[in-house]
Amino acid sequence: MAKLLELVKTYEDFRRQSDPDSPRRAQPPTAAVPDAPPGRRPMVDEPEPAEPARQGGPAAKPGHAQRLEPAVQPPRVAQPAHTAPTGSAGQEVTTEPDAAALYRQALLSVSRLFEAAVMDNITPGRLMTAVSELEELAPLILDSTAAGRALLRTAMGTYAEGAGFVLPHSVNVAILAVEVGRHLGLERQRLLNLCLAGFVHDIGSVRLPRGLLAKSENLTPGEWETMRARPTYSYEALRSLGSRYAPIAEIANQVYERLDGSGYPEALQGDEILPEARILGAVDFFESFAHPRPYKGTFPGTANHGIQMLLQMADKFGQTTLRALVGSIGLFPIGSYVRLSSGEIGRVLDVKEENPMRPSVEVLLTSDRLPPRKPRTVDLLAMPQVYVSQALTASDLRELGLLPPPSQISLSVELENNRAQEASSPW
Repeated sequence: MAKLLELVKTYEDFRRQSDPDSPRRAQPPTAAVPDAPPGRRPMVDEPEPAEPARQGGPAAKPGHAQRLEPAVQPPRVAQPAHTAPTGSAGQEVTTEPDAAALYRQALLSVSRLFEAAVMDNITPGRLMTAVSELEELAPLILDSTAAGRALLRTAMGTYAEGAGFVLPHSVNVAILAVEVGRHLGLERQRLLNLCLAGFVHDIGSVRLPRGLLAKSENLTPGEWETMRARPTYSYEALRSLGSRYAPIAEIANQVYERLDGSGYPEALQGDEILPEARILGAVDFFESFAHPRPYKGTFPGTANHGIQMLLQMADKFGQTTLRALVGSIGLFPIGSYVRLSSGEIGRVLDVKEENPMRPSVEVLLTSDRLPPRKPRTVDLLAMPQVYVSQALTASDLRELGLLPPPSQISLSVELENNRAQEASSPW
């Protein structure tokens, strides 16, 4: 348990009590298998049955994932009041407070996932319960991101320092992956699969040596080799749940593979890598630059650096995936800070697919470096005379007094095992 507490040490109120609003365990919803890319044998040849039946069978081999069985009776999840009518067409959009509540709910569920990964050897079945809980959340994530940008803005603005980045990273990757997958036109079943894989892909972190994730100096070659074992650990944990979760385990195992064969743990190439793993790989890389990493020296609000690096690595991530990522979050990503040609300083609120270089920007400082008298948002798509002249760096944000502090997130988790049980855990 000490390993789990190390992972979440930057959160202020990690208390030993249960969350009354947490979802109940239930059977996961259907998750469709990705279509095979050109040159790759389809993983499933038959259409969806009208009356889904429970499936078993042998373990899936790498690159040949099986379809997740559907829930017989979908569980009832407490739906946050996350919509409000707006726009001429009466479209409903997620509001910022409700997006924050959903984000917090996801953080709580991911915290229970990591706790379960630590304690499952003591309390068998705990990991299955945690994964099922996240599957219940996946449809809410999909609905919220489809309704508006509030949840994405929450994800881009939420981070923690030190090793505490692990939990928000997993939530952020799930949300960003859904945005990219939707941009690529994936149908809902595949998006659910992608969202769940984003939530659970990094649970292998609980098996890393204590302090490695929080190390501020450069990692040694030996430490990097240890870090590279994470996807294998994640795969083993998810694969222990049975063939039902084989597709999710395979995706998690391939997140760090690269199209040119330079990835790990198996140095897969091209079509050997699952489409979902390609999406998660690009999103995971981007998210690590959008938020602080002790061993990378990255900072919040400077996500443009991650985009620029990705655009130079099309041979590793693929042009189609990168175009979808840029189309979803822009060349100046949501949450990043920019200077406009007018001299004003602002934070990117939204990105328009038709021109990712001309986002909507919330003005934070005037050209005189003073807060505006009234809240002001500039839609650069509608104002061609104004443009982004500079993506701000961490030094710029410090000088302007805009570098945001770590998010203060209170997690409330029931730790069911006493101190004696915790002491007996190998982790």
